[in-house]
Amino acid sequence: RAAMIDEFQDTDPIQWCIFETLFANQTIPCFLVGDPKQAIYRFRNGDIQTYLAATQKITATYALLRNYRSESRIIDAVNQLFIDRQAATFQHERITYDTPLEAAGKPREKALLVNNEIDHRPFKIWTIPHRGTQWRLPGAESETMQFAYALCARGIANLLTDPTITIAGACVRPGDIAVLVMTHDEANAIATQLKALRIPVVQQGTGNVWATPEAQQLALFLEAILNPQALSTVRRALLAPWIGLTEAHIDALNSGQRCTVELGGIPRVWALQDWVVFFEEQLTLWRTHGFPALFQSLLHAFSLPARFAATVDGLRSHTNLTQCGELLHQAILAESRAPEVALQWVKEQINNPASSDDAKLRQDSDDDAVKVMTVYTSKGLEFPIVFAPTLLRMAAASQNRVYFEYHADDQLMLSTDAKDKQAETLEVNQEALRKIYVALTRAVHRTVLFALELRTGKEPLNPLGELLGNLADPDAFAERFGADPALAVTAFPELPEPLPYTPVSAPQLQPPPRVPIIDRSQGHSSFSALSPKQGETVGESSSVDHDEGAHAQNVPPLFEPDSIFAFPAGASTGTCWHAIFETLDFAASPEALRKHVEQHLDAFGFLTNPAERDARLAVTQRMVQRVLATPLANFVGTETHCLTEIPACDKLVEWEFNFSAPHTQRTTQA
Repeated sequence: RAAMIDEFQDTDPIQWCIFETLFANQTIPCFLVGDPKQAIYRFRNGDIQTYLAATQKITATYALLRNYRSESRIIDAVNQLFIDRQAATFQHERITYDTPLEAAGKPREKALLVNNEIDHRPFKIWTIPHRGTQWRLPGAESETMQFAYALCARGIANLLTDPTITIAGACVRPGDIAVLVMTHDEANAIATQLKALRIPVVQQGTGNVWATPEAQQLALFLEAILNPQALSTVRRALLAPWIGLTEAHIDALNSGQRCTVELGGIPRVWALQDWVVFFEEQLTLWRTHGFPALFQSLLHAFSLPARFAATVDGLRSHTNLTQCGELLHQAILAESRAPEVALQWVKEQINNPASSDDAKLRQDSDDDAVKVMTVYTSKGLEFPIVFAPTLLRMAAASQNRVYFEYHADDQLMLSTDAKDKQAETLEVNQEALRKIYVALTRAVHRTVLFALELRTGKEPLNPLGELLGNLADPDAFAERFGADPALAVTAFPELPEPLPYTPVSAPQLQPPPRVPIIDRSQGHSSFSALSPKQGETVGESSSVDHDEGAHAQNVPPLFEPDSIFAFPAGASTGTCWHAIFETLDFAASPEALRKHVEQHLDAFGFLTNPAERDARLAVTQRMVQRVLATPLANFVGTETHCLTEIPACDKLVEWEFNFSAPHTQRTTQA
């Protein structure tokens, strides 16, 4: 047995105290797996100092020196960018990058090729101008970042439509690309730009479903359902994009006019009062059959899956709405909430979105799509191509702090003294460099990093600027990255106007070859096979019952107990009677007949109940005797005879005979 603690660099002091208590003095080996260069969860109490203190107590250490993920030139670029020089790149004497990482590389048939050649500079750095009037790091909604978002989307569009760039012999697809950002706002902005170019995109682990427009619209609908007589509430609900009404339509409804809307696939011309009635009916449905019935009714009434599918971001909207509906249903079940209380719960979630995993935005599709996620979410993952357009925004220090957090002697310190701000700034800057490292080591084939171009060289640098240095100076660039750089710097790349992206169509599905159908309406059958389908017709959904009046007579509801018709029905009964007649000597004496019947009934399990044994034996014996004594026509004269007159030597068992049936009649009972 052994213990293994993965991602150990993100351990906090309390966790390490527990691990050390459990394993430090035990015979069970404990393996700590971690990379201090990837410690990026300071905001979650991940403590790199805990990792460093723990490693001092460990005698045996092992290092993984070969990368099996990425192409060789990508690893060369990472080495050139992060290798320690005069000072440690990560600004910590115990977090070093002093040995270049080796690369297993990729065979040519699996590599990214440009014009059928290996890209020897696969790490692209795109510098963009600072568009502010004052030098400061751009905000998420600044003009600089709006330009960066648009440039990122255009760069992806050009990759997808460039036939000269291939991965493993195939053109680049949306699913090959990931965009790594620092915040949810950045992720939303990037996704918006991609959707504008009709590029499929999926956001992973970014945002809360209760902060989406769909949550707001669901709340409006529920409010209209609970208060249908409040016309202002009904009007607000009707403006939801689910319905398709515009403000002009609402004005027309307010003036007493009718508007056409499609409900359940049927066009309806409704006045405002018709909508009031509709919402009243939905409330009745909710109270009578529960919230799931109401939710499904809304999906069907407004054809929401089809409506969402017809819009650029419809799949995202459908996923959000469905997730809100499921969470509300779970909340109703958990506390038996009435409709009024359920609406209040929804409003509380919208006003104060919970940080639970259940409320995180779900992935809206598993289809081929560009993945947009935070650097935190990306840790441990890999992607063929990575865009990192927002690392340039990371600051070197926290802003507007009234107290400062830093470490001294492996202990966490809290201080309100301004002189300790520099100690905190150093730790924030160190972690920012580690975040950059995580983001820039996710790619297999290509990385595209955005950086701010320097105007004077005197601007205050952020962590990314410190790492890159002065990229505009060829001599400084050559000194930093060597004579054979794997990085390529492009100042404000002039990308061509992107061509409309058209997803590769799935292969047309072909129906299987037609198999000749055997006409089973023609052929031989038996009474046993025909009787269960008595009355069915071939090629018709129904047939005229010519004997309809024959069943109009009053029939006693129950058979007499001593009648053969009181005998249990079923296939076993039929098989038993068939065996009785097939093996019976028609001329047998009453005693022999009774014994014969008793043997067969017992063999088929009809005499196991002592209370019914005598009655079943008697009724079956009478039935057989009546059959044997029934007069039968002679067909050649007027005389009649019965089965008792036929000796065993003249009896044929399972005699084959044929009677024709009408062509349209599947079964006929003679």
